[in-house]
Amino acid sequence: MGRVDRPVSPLRVFVSVIGGCLLTLLIAWMSVAWAPTPVPTYGVPQSSAAEWPVAPLAGWPAPIGSVWARNRWMDQYSGTSERAGARYIALIIRAGLPMRAMQSELWMMDDSGRPQLTQRGIATGLRHDRNLGPRLLPTRFLPLGWIVDSLVWGAVVMALCCVPSMIRRRRRSRCGLCTRCGYDLRGAPGACPECAAPA
Repeated sequence: MGRVDRPVSPLRVFVSVIGGCLLTLLIAWMSVAWAPTPVPTYGVPQSSAAEWPVAPLAGWPAPIGSVWARNRWMDQYSGTSERAGARYIALIIRAGLPMRAMQSELWMMDDSGRPQLTQRGIATGLRHDRNLGPRLLPTRFLPLGWIVDSLVWGAVVMALCCVPSMIRRRRRSRCGLCTRCGYDLRGAPGACPECAAPA
């Protein structure tokens, strides 16, 4: 019996795209909230302010101490600096799998006794350790990582949507049944008498 290969429906493509994006978001958030504590790699004093890993801090003095912590799920940066009695603290978290797809940021400047706190992320109340600071759920998208992760997880969703129907069609074909409706095609001339699909 012949087997009819039907094209992937637009609905499945839509579900896969949305599912891939939602899984990317969920994995990034779960990485921050529940992943094991990253292993710190204590950095050496940096030579210039360009070493800060986010552009808005380029005007700050060079970091005098920094900590990079990494695991399979996330990267976390914590850095401090001082100038004229003012203290600067920055915390950056990048999370996602297989690539880093989202980022959260927190930096504080205590200048002339007026602390200024900027936070781009959702506070969880969780903390890795005193050197790495709090865990913030990321809210900023990293374009390349987001696209790659969404494609990867979208392909997983597509496979989960398509595999069951492929298995069902193959089983029906081996048993001499219509691959579309399951009607018994033994003795049927060329097409399914129930749904008119080619036999």
